[in-house]
Amino acid sequence: MSSLSPTFRIARVHDEDAIRKIYIQVFERPQEAQFVEAIRHLDCDRLSLVAEIDGQVSAHLLASPVYLDNHADLKLMILEPMAVIPKCQGYGVGSAMVNVALEQLRQRKYDATIVIGLADYYPRFGFRILEPFGWQWPFAVDAQVVQVAPLRAKPLPITHDTLRFSEPFNRLFTPRD
Repeated sequence: MSSLSPTFRIARVHDEDAIRKIYIQVFERPQEAQFVEAIRHLDCDRLSLVAEIDGQVSAHLLASPVYLDNHADLKLMILEPMAVIPKCQGYGVGSAMVNVALEQLRQRKYDATIVIGLADYYPRFGFRILEPFGWQWPFAVDAQVVQVAPLRAKPLPITHDTLRFSEPFNRLFTPRD
């Protein structure tokens, strides 16, 4: 496979089984697949993208709402999780999917998006370490992997308010001490 030509689209109900299998294959455990299913059942805005390659759903990315205390006017999403089946990794599918997701969120008038991911991967998409913004991260993860990308021209607030996540996040991630 020298190159791939993925087609990106919003996930459909009939994609659910393929999406579940992608996460189990990539992460070798069921937690991420269960997390995606739990988010899907919430009554909230979300972005669920798939990449089709040769007619097969081969990658998935989920974005769901995040809230910053005392900033109800700030529209935030988190890109979490994302998975590309192993045989399609290394061909730019994940990068293209992130770009499609960011454009979709801009069109939906979101102010910023957050990601938990490699500190040397996400800056190419405009992500920066979250820590200088002061936003309080409620989970026990390395501060270098929590990043934010502004999606609009207005500046993001510098504040010590806490980010709030949906219940599925609270079950998937360990709280900070």
